[in-house]
Amino acid sequence: MSSNNNPNLIQIHVNENMKKVYDNQSVLQALLQIDENIQHCCHAARNYQIDSRNFDCKVRHENHDRKRNFKACLAPVTEGMKLKTK
Repeated sequence: MSSNNNPNLIQIHVNENMKKVYDNQSVLQALLQIDENIQHCCHAARNYQIDSRNFDCKVRHENHDRKRNFKACLAPVTEGMKLKTK
């Protein structure tokens, strides 16, 4: 992140495609920035009156030979992330 609080573009991999997104945001915000839509309860439950327990905003992180699911709405996006949404 730059010292003057202007966002910088960073590279991430989404479904094996390299994308450039702004840093200093959540993974969910970065995915929405590149039109990679994932189900997320904060959108679906509020706009469609759907039970939010049936939705989550999890994506798969595959960096450093470790694979784990995490909530995209809470995790910060970082340079070089490898994400799977499908």
